[in-house]
Amino acid sequence: MVKRSLGFFFFLLIVLASRTKVSPAADVEDSVAAASARSFANASLPLAHILRIFS
Repeated sequence: MVKRSLGFFFFLLIVLASRTKVSPAADVEDSVAAASARSFANASLPLAHILRIFS
């Protein structure tokens, strides 16, 4: 349940970051936020797998 809500939160974050492009500075900020969200999601996949094994 927690993993699903976290995934949904990061999905919303990436969608909002890709839609709100006002200025070049905001564009860079959004791309950094989207990249960090993607890297966090990629890093949390093995963790979710390990947690599934032990649960």
